[in-house]
Amino acid sequence: MKYIMLLLLLPLCSADINGVAKGLKGLNDYHTVLKIDAYVYDTMDFKLSIFPKGVEKAWYDKTGDCTEIAMLRKYMYEVNGIRGRYAHGFAGLIPHDWVEVYLDNEWQTSEIVYFTGLKKVGDGLWIGG
Repeated sequence: MKYIMLLLLLPLCSADINGVAKGLKGLNDYHTVLKIDAYVYDTMDFKLSIFPKGVEKAWYDKTGDCTEIAMLRKYMYEVNGIRGRYAHGFAGLIPHDWVEVYLDNEWQTSEIVYFTGLKKVGDGLWIGG
């Protein structure tokens, strides 16, 4: 069921998102990821929702849950030629989604933490603090 929901949320993104993503191209892939993450962090508000609204609506509302924000970030990376994949786990007892990017020949966690009290433990594991 989770994968069916993700398919329904796959971004059918507008030229607006593509244009902004391309405008965030950095000096290298790592710099581009940092610029995209900073942009999304500064412009989007986290809003927990039970029913997904999709990337496009989240973009225009400037709000989304962790799934929509992760999907938006992954899409923006890929517009710039950076491979990304979704990751799913838990922040304490709360289900949480984030993105991993392929940089320097390995998958690396790219996370924007919206929950207060989270700490990173080890490689890509976030727990309640």
